[in-house]
Amino acid sequence: MHKRGADPEHSLVTILAVDTVGSTEHISGLDPDDAETFLDNVMSYVSRKIEEAGGILASFHGDGGLAIFGWPNSLENHADCACEAAWAIQHPQIPLAAPDGQDDRQVLFRLGIHSGLVRFRQLRLGVGSNLDLVGATVHMAAALQKQAPPSGILISANTRELCSGELDVEPVRDVDALANFNTTVFELRGRPPSPTAVDTVDTYPFPIVGRDGELRMIADTLGRDDEAARVMSVIGEPGIGKSRLAAAVVDGWPERARNVHIFRGDTRKSTTPFAAMKALVLSALYQGEGRGAALTAGDLSAAGISEETVSKLGSILVPQDGGRRSKSVSLSGKGIARTLVEVYAQLVANGPALTVIEDLHLIDPESVECLRHFGELVVCRDIGLLITGRPEAEFEARRIGPDVMFLKPLAPADMAVLAEKLTPEAPLDHSLVEEALRRADGVPFVLEQMLLSVDPDQPDQDIQLPQSVESLIHGRINKLSNPAKALVQAASVLGEETETALVARVLDSRVEDLREPIRELQKLGLVYPGQLDRLRFRHSIIADACSTTVPRGRRRGLHSRAIDAISSIYANLDEHYERIAFHAECAGDDENALEYLWLAGLQARRSSATGSLLLIFQHAEQCIERLGETADDRYVDFVLMACAALLQIGEFSRMKGHIPRALEIARDRQQPEKVCGALCHQSTVCWFDGRFAEGLTASLEALELARELELLPCVFAAQLSLANIHHCMGHVDQALQLQAQLCDMFDGELANARLGATGMPSSTAHAFMGWFLLEVGRYDEALNHAETALSLAKAHSDSYAEVLALTSLGRALLMQHRPDEALHRLMAAKDISQREGYDAILPHLTGRMAAALARTGQAEQAVAMVEELLRRVDEQRTGRLEVCHFHIGYAEALFWAGRQEDALTTLDRVVKMTREIESPTLIVQALGLRAMIEPEGMAAQRDVSEQARLCAEFGLVAWRPG
Repeated sequence: MHKRGADPEHSLVTILAVDTVGSTEHISGLDPDDAETFLDNVMSYVSRKIEEAGGILASFHGDGGLAIFGWPNSLENHADCACEAAWAIQHPQIPLAAPDGQDDRQVLFRLGIHSGLVRFRQLRLGVGSNLDLVGATVHMAAALQKQAPPSGILISANTRELCSGELDVEPVRDVDALANFNTTVFELRGRPPSPTAVDTVDTYPFPIVGRDGELRMIADTLGRDDEAARVMSVIGEPGIGKSRLAAAVVDGWPERARNVHIFRGDTRKSTTPFAAMKALVLSALYQGEGRGAALTAGDLSAAGISEETVSKLGSILVPQDGGRRSKSVSLSGKGIARTLVEVYAQLVANGPALTVIEDLHLIDPESVECLRHFGELVVCRDIGLLITGRPEAEFEARRIGPDVMFLKPLAPADMAVLAEKLTPEAPLDHSLVEEALRRADGVPFVLEQMLLSVDPDQPDQDIQLPQSVESLIHGRINKLSNPAKALVQAASVLGEETETALVARVLDSRVEDLREPIRELQKLGLVYPGQLDRLRFRHSIIADACSTTVPRGRRRGLHSRAIDAISSIYANLDEHYERIAFHAECAGDDENALEYLWLAGLQARRSSATGSLLLIFQHAEQCIERLGETADDRYVDFVLMACAALLQIGEFSRMKGHIPRALEIARDRQQPEKVCGALCHQSTVCWFDGRFAEGLTASLEALELARELELLPCVFAAQLSLANIHHCMGHVDQALQLQAQLCDMFDGELANARLGATGMPSSTAHAFMGWFLLEVGRYDEALNHAETALSLAKAHSDSYAEVLALTSLGRALLMQHRPDEALHRLMAAKDISQREGYDAILPHLTGRMAAALARTGQAEQAVAMVEELLRRVDEQRTGRLEVCHFHIGYAEALFWAGRQEDALTTLDRVVKMTREIESPTLIVQALGLRAMIEPEGMAAQRDVSEQARLCAEFGLVAWRPG
């Protein structure tokens, strides 16, 4: 008995059946172990030849088995590959010897090959699983194998017809055992031509049908003149007609010749920071003729973009000549996004403009951020934004604009009209069309592929429509010439949209030589027409299906050549690091891939593109895991480079696990500078996480090492962590002394230094100085330091330093019983944090804001704000220290909202947490608040008594909310 495993599926494939001639005679008289070794060697040999030709050995029992060509990896030329494998098995370079080693007893085989529809299913057996092949195709191949002579290969007429090359065959007549199969049989007598792996398909430009309502809705949204956003997102499954609908909108745009700009998502550039937005700026600047061009400051100035704006964007927008690197941009990632959007909007301001973004699910995170700002901007500009994407893009689409349309399958009547329009000159047999309509199930792309697979010149053809779009495309690929096949195969490996010059370089050809093959691909609807400088598949389904048919060896070769081609074509590779990394990885060169991911990561960090940096870091993790210990050095580099930025956006749990390992590797390799950097990050994480004793040890060692190595950035990072840890442990005098040193250090010549820190050192030093002074009651001094920090941050447009300064200022104003002013500052800090994606500090800010709101009589609003954050933000994205601040503010808001019991429950949890992390400064705050909420009884007396003791021991000033 067996149980069904995975659901069965059908596929048009070629089956090769093989049997060892005289296996019983070979192993007779052998020891069972020797017999097993012999049969294992035979199986290994047969399997190797099959896999080299692109097939898989589905089963092998004793001395024979079955191989599949064309499944699970689609091979249009599966018949050719099966014939090549059969010939290779029968003609080894070194003949297989029998177990006794006698030459006159070499191992021979019988082989049979047949092509047709096969049903696959995975059977769950009592001792494992097995692939079950069901269908007449399998039985036919087995029957041919049994009838083949020793060293013979019999093939069916079906297989011969599917082979792309001429085969050297002879008919085999009067095979009684095969009479029931109703087919002609041939014996393969000569080596078959080497098969050329075929590429697959993409969409065809069919006439739009049945979308009048959707077109009107899009036109109404993009053309509205009220204050609502002119943004429409079209979401739907692959092949449903999103791109066709977008094309119809573009065709009807009043200024389409001049003011329509389109960007299509690309899997190869999905983490290249700002790729989409920069492409749109190029298109707008050069009126759609900017493909391959590089933005120049002169062109931007001539278009009216201010010198200040170009300067702000730095190398984000204008590449540096000669490989020079610009200084780190002062804008945050979201600041760059807003500025890019403003530049683009200014460039398209002369008349109604349409921006089309296709495949939102493949757009880099920074460009998605740009689109969010763009969605807000188009409310007051004569600009329409049309977006398409798959269902997984719905969340981001709704964040960009409220109008989201889900594209449904076409109605049966509309599909029938579409079928007529697809075959206007030679109407097809009604039954074939009906069958195509049934199988297409309302998806225009599938219907198109089915009808294109039918030959109108053969009205009496007995056609069985294939079971999948992939096999439909294979049928059309068979019509291509060899140069066109090679071209479409290479293009599918390189991407859904690729420069013709790049494909030519990869194929070691000239662009001129590809003109005719490109026209051939356009004629068959595999790529979009009208472009000779670029190849873009009509649909991602086609590109995907096409690329899976490329044999592994050739695929790797194409990827390797793509790396050299890209490097030679583009002088500036900043935009192509991720693309090259992709090709290196696919070529099996993880080491090279990791190096290009490193360069991509550096570029993302310079661009403040933390979203892309996170994706690049995750990708690098996979390469590092495959490479093992040989990648340890680069692993450490990645952790040190990305840690601060990723902690800032809330990737606390992720980085907390990487830092100890990076530190251990750096110690083992005796790399003191990397040890110092890892210790700085370790001390920061320990501080955030409330592991103060561990953090103290790490920060002291880091500071000593940084001073010894004269690493000023590490001196700042280590001393800042050390001061904060001392503050949390109640050693406020030591914290103030360390922080005063930093304020003095980063004054004068170093006042404007950045040192690659997440926040400007001079501003950050004053912000924390103000924070520490509050613990000892020096409120006026604290306020002065916070204001100094804010002034420095604003002067240098440093958004993160501004958040720290505003937080310090808000806390100081709260301590001076000025909640209205405090609320204003804290709200500004929270707005910046949410806008820039600083998730790690959001809980702290929200807690302080809740306290300020509650003290201004808005306790209910404060509670609602906190509870909204609780629903949206995972506390694991920050440290326990910030969680304590968050819940202290929450408890106070609950109290002022009249929910005393909930407030006490929250405070009990906070007090427990502050005791666990042993932070006197936080314990004093929590005890004071609890005593205020419940002032009567023994518990309140104990809280007041403990608070007084801690204040006396650590020199703290007791304070209760007013």
